[in-house]
Amino acid sequence: MQEISTFDTLNSINVSEHIEQKGRFNYLSWPFAVQALKQNYPEAYWTLFNFKVKDNNAEYELPYMYDPFTHNAFVKCSVTVEDVELEQTHPVLDNRNQPVEKPDSFQVNTAQMRCLVKCIAMHGLGLYVY
Repeated sequence: MQEISTFDTLNSINVSEHIEQKGRFNYLSWPFAVQALKQNYPEAYWTLFNFKVKDNNAEYELPYMYDPFTHNAFVKCSVTVEDVELEQTHPVLDNRNQPVEKPDSFQVNTAQMRCLVKCIAMHGLGLYVY
């Protein structure tokens, strides 16, 4: 008997009832994505990355990276399911889905959750939404 892959298991979940819309964009809610992932793979985990920043003589970490060439901010996340780690980088966007130069904490958190859901989607859950 052939074992079903993690991708096929997550990809077979119908997420249609959990798709939300913001403006003209559809997305899968992060609470549903996390719940579906953990119900099927309780050992799955994710990492939200921090980035080192040097400012004069101080060094600290931020939950986003800043590109000095484009003046955009990005977040990075990885999700590991059964020893398969997939990473995603996601721009910090405003409520019109436009890049943000100097994001506030809410914009960073929203980008992190979008990034998390996209990482989970790369493992199969709701991939067709994107």
